[in-house]
Amino acid sequence: MLFSSTTFLFLSLTIVCVLYLLVRKELKDYVLLLASIFFYAWRESRYVAVMLFTITSASGR
Repeated sequence: MLFSSTTFLFLSLTIVCVLYLLVRKELKDYVLLLASIFFYAWRESRYVAVMLFTITSASGR
């Protein structure tokens, strides 16, 4: 799925926006983080482990 495709724009983005609006304030960042990881994994799953390692090592600072 390309980020410029109509599927992404009207289906996936809508779902993420609705989830973002429904969750509590403390969880909004996690919704965006998980959505980002999901969309990245959907397109390029080979590098998800590298991305997760980068996220976890950067969050420890």
